[in-house]
Amino acid sequence: MQGEVTMLLKNAQILDTTMRRFFQGDLRIQDGTISAVGSSLTAENGEEVVDIGGNHLIPGLVDIHSHGAAGEDAMLSSPEKLIAMARHYAAHAVTTLFPTVLTGTRAELNEAMKRIVSAAHLKKNPVTFAGVHIEGPYLSDKRPGCHDISLLKSPDEAEFEEWLSILGKIKAYVTIAPELPGAMDLIEKYTKRGVTFSIGHSDATGAVCREALSRGVGSFTHLYNAMRPLHHRESGVVGTALCTDAYAELICDGVHIDRDVVNMTYRIKGVDKLILVTDSMQAAGMPDGRYKLGSLDVTVENSIAWLSPGTLAGSTLNLLDAIKNLMDFSGASLADAVICATRNPAKAAGLYDKIGSLEKGKDADLAVLDSGRNLTMTISRGRIVYTA
Repeated sequence: MQGEVTMLLKNAQILDTTMRRFFQGDLRIQDGTISAVGSSLTAENGEEVVDIGGNHLIPGLVDIHSHGAAGEDAMLSSPEKLIAMARHYAAHAVTTLFPTVLTGTRAELNEAMKRIVSAAHLKKNPVTFAGVHIEGPYLSDKRPGCHDISLLKSPDEAEFEEWLSILGKIKAYVTIAPELPGAMDLIEKYTKRGVTFSIGHSDATGAVCREALSRGVGSFTHLYNAMRPLHHRESGVVGTALCTDAYAELICDGVHIDRDVVNMTYRIKGVDKLILVTDSMQAAGMPDGRYKLGSLDVTVENSIAWLSPGTLAGSTLNLLDAIKNLMDFSGASLADAVICATRNPAKAAGLYDKIGSLEKGKDADLAVLDSGRNLTMTISRGRIVYTA
């Protein structure tokens, strides 16, 4: 609840997102927003002062693609269980989440979205559910990944309107295969209404992808996975993602994508266009065993989620570890790796005016990392929601 905490954070290494570096300074939170950032800020009467001890102060992380964690699933869990799931994200520096639904029946998707919306409006939610990532059913049956092929279909505008009605003011982030009949018209019409579209689970050619980008698509979903690969005579989805200025999601776990390919992708896309996501599922933060991904039965062995041999079913990754992995795999600095999990997803989702950097007037979503890149505190909308 905004207004519960007014505090001054002192002696911090604060991330300057624009300059891509940290500086020594202080930050004031009032009424759930950042009211001042600078050096040598003076405590006001009655103001709580927190000494950050020279640790790193970063924006709260933004995960725009996650199916679940901590034993809970975005398609199946009740609003109360989704709040329990949100605590897992808060404990890994995430303050903004797009719970992700996958291909299901119309009724299943509608009910899942209703539960997510209900959880989003609960004041005790430690994380902002800013949107819903709708990954399916408007996907290619040639690149289904773990999605149920029997439920994949071309876009249905009446169904889409129903989803938007359910979501209300919560944003829609939609993965789509642009080669499907009706996809281009849907993209062009609803981009103008604030919907974010991302190309994924697609067998589109490079030419089709470029047309989709011209119609309003802004990103690519879990790059390399479940999409037409790069060929030297046809760029496909992967080649188009790499050579355009669209955003590209990356599951940086060393399983979905080899560490050398992560390094290559970071060098090509750069700090400005790479988005770290988890694509996590119910087993994130849990031991090996059997779990659900929507209606699908998933086996987790050695922290790797399998639908069947050779078919991955989400990940068990958390976003803070994705940042550490990007640093380790590519040599990216802490500042640049954090930007890939804060500013970039916020911009891709159209939320950068509120979140994604530590600037006056933005939501007071922050995390504190010690010198070992370990999380010591998460602040969401001005509330301390996690301490180590």
